[in-house]
Amino acid sequence: MKTLPLVITILLMSYASSFAEDDSLVTADELINKLGGESAVEEVKIRTRGIRGSRKIIVKPKEVTIKINFKYDSTELADQRSHLQLAEAGKALSSGALAHIKVEIAGHTDSTGSSQYNLSLSQKRAEKIKNDLRTFYNISSSKLESRGYGEDYPVASNYDAEGRAENRRVVIKRLE
Repeated sequence: MKTLPLVITILLMSYASSFAEDDSLVTADELINKLGGESAVEEVKIRTRGIRGSRKIIVKPKEVTIKINFKYDSTELADQRSHLQLAEAGKALSSGALAHIKVEIAGHTDSTGSSQYNLSLSQKRAEKIKNDLRTFYNISSSKLESRGYGEDYPVASNYDAEGRAENRRVVIKRLE
């Protein structure tokens, strides 16, 4: 019966890992589906508390968070997966399906360092992606805006290395 705790531990670990964040690439087709269409915004219907059947419609820009991660304190892509994701984004944004849209490339950082430094670094990261999309995928500069948001919009905790790595990222938002 000494093996029972080991078996239970293994089962719990595999169960917990099934809830781990999806690390798959956002494909060019998925980017086209999420960013494409006639409108630059999407309506999100939410149910509000109180009056029965009450719903609220929120209009928000179409955007896709793609995992292009950066090395610490750098504009260098962190891994091969980030290079592959950049390629998928380039394929989508250079396609005829998205020829009519303009996007913002939003750079983000973790909270290590001063806010002012992180804002500057996030702008440099967004510019790096913009330049790579222009250079390697022949996407017109007029279709791409870059903006750094610094540490202001984390998607994970900044208290551990894994969370900080997740916060060093890029978001593509449709503008028109």
